[in-house]
Amino acid sequence: MRFFIPHKPIGMSAGLLLSVAAFANPNSIKADNTATNAKHKHSLTADDQARASDKDVELTRQIRQLLVKDDSLSVYAKNVKIITMNGAVTLKGPVHSELEKNRIAQLAQIIVGSKNISNDLAVVRE
Repeated sequence: MRFFIPHKPIGMSAGLLLSVAAFANPNSIKADNTATNAKHKHSLTADDQARASDKDVELTRQIRQLLVKDDSLSVYAKNVKIITMNGAVTLKGPVHSELEKNRIAQLAQIIVGSKNISNDLAVVRE
């Protein structure tokens, strides 16, 4: 594949070249939580939510809404897996800190109470 880069100041050309290089080699972009998903292969997953009752779906929606509204949470934290079965919530996925892990559990507790939460969130650092 050939790229034509016009003669412009080096800053813009270098930035463009780096952007193109990242997309040219798909193996250079690492999936965020592939290893985490593999570890949880035989445990409760988001697919299990399909068997959940309407009440469980509503609880999940309420928790997600609290996460999205919390400006202290990273994008990772706002996108964790929330699996609700029979009123019990399982939280899974990567977060950036213990603070985020604890904050997510705290928000879920507002909706379902502390005894109904399994916090399987993993702290990962970039």
